[in-house]
Amino acid sequence: MAASVDPFYVVKDELSMKIDAITGKTVKFLELLDSTNTAKSPEFKDARRSLGKDLKSAEKQLRDLTFTVDMVQKDREQFAHIDDYELEQRDAYIKKARKNLNEMKSTYQGERVKRKMIADERAEIESKPMSSLGATNSDEAENTQFIHEQQAQGQMIIRQQDEELEELGYAVDRVNDMAVG
Repeated sequence: MAASVDPFYVVKDELSMKIDAITGKTVKFLELLDSTNTAKSPEFKDARRSLGKDLKSAEKQLRDLTFTVDMVQKDREQFAHIDDYELEQRDAYIKKARKNLNEMKSTYQGERVKRKMIADERAEIESKPMSSLGATNSDEAENTQFIHEQQAQGQMIIRQQDEELEELGYAVDRVNDMAVG
């Protein structure tokens, strides 16, 4: 089978383009992280949602490619047209793609992002009237700070859950479309 009609290469090319796009989105995401108030910026929220969606999609494609290579490795006789060198090249591509995706995913889900988002949420909460919650001494101020941090973390968790529910809704729609269509 020629490489030009091999489905592995079709999916590989699509995945490579997707990884390139994700790399650009990761750069834009980090720029927005550093330059905007993540609690207020719709552009940041859209970039975050889009990046998360693309990462999941690329991981699925990578799983599919990994499955195909595993199948070839398990039944070498059926896939005799794929020599050992070609199989090693495919496996090397999968490892490299997985490494790239894992790096971008760890950036997307990393502590730096969480800290900034929590700090922005906290600043947003503190900017509202009654943000001191009536604190009159340092102990009460510490308690108020703790409350603000908990509120910020809670808001971030709620936003993440909203995004995950939205993705789940899209997945349900896709399953419905496949069942109906």
